[in-house]
Amino acid sequence: MAEVLSSISLHSSESEVKISGGGLSLIADKKSLKLNDKKPWKKADVNSLLTSKSGKNITLALISGEDSHDLLTTSDESTILRAIESMAALLKVRFDEHTGRSVEADEHGMTVIEQINTFPDRWPYPGQNDIKMADIARVGSITHISIPSELDRNQLMMFVLATLATLPIGLSMEFGFSSNLMNIAAAFLPTAGFIFLVGVLALKKDFLVSKHTIALNKTNLYVTPKFLGLIDLATKQYEISDFKDLDISNQRELTFLLGEKRISCSMADEMQAEMILTEIVDSLYHGEEANSIEEE
Repeated sequence: MAEVLSSISLHSSESEVKISGGGLSLIADKKSLKLNDKKPWKKADVNSLLTSKSGKNITLALISGEDSHDLLTTSDESTILRAIESMAALLKVRFDEHTGRSVEADEHGMTVIEQINTFPDRWPYPGQNDIKMADIARVGSITHISIPSELDRNQLMMFVLATLATLPIGLSMEFGFSSNLMNIAAAFLPTAGFIFLVGVLALKKDFLVSKHTIALNKTNLYVTPKFLGLIDLATKQYEISDFKDLDISNQRELTFLLGEKRISCSMADEMQAEMILTEIVDSLYHGEEANSIEEE
């Protein structure tokens, strides 16, 4: 079994992508891919690159013909995902991630909207289904999408238990207010403080959020999640050029890839996720068509 690299370094340029760490060197250029001192694979012999995940470890592999060759295994997920995309783009081959994301050889550098409008046959089509799972509206050049995403049940259970655990802290404290109402209110301050801190964490880490709202126009994309599905958190803005992918992960999550940031929307089941993905794709395809008409 190959050594699991806990940390790897990635160096990219227009002509070369290099992964190194633990004595390993994996280099890709526009003509070949070379692992350490082994014979390099020529570009024509590389069908695709892919990652697979077992526990916390991710393996990067190369597909050549009907053969699969493991290149390295690491626990550094963020770096290996950047690496596989950079290498595949340089070699102009398809890549498949363990996250569920895949990009064809001729889709590198395209945004989701460009992919949908250039290769509409590669995306799901809604057909004649009258049941709508997402609330999608178009106002002028802005497409507004309300996604009925759900709270992660494990996260919610942990939050409820932790919140309940803070109650005895406040109730055991003595306050010198003459009003019983003030004393009761003060007893809940530790719990309120805990909920506030979790809310700050939710804003930074997409923790305990659901009912995402997505708004986009020609230049920007805006994401607004709700804390506990109730309270709007601060809207995050991204360049439309960073809208690199839209797919369904292996955990029934609808995922937006914005630059290197993955926004995951947990759905009730995979069928719901697929239906909403189809509706979003349909709205973006017709939205781009409408923009073309307006420009004319």
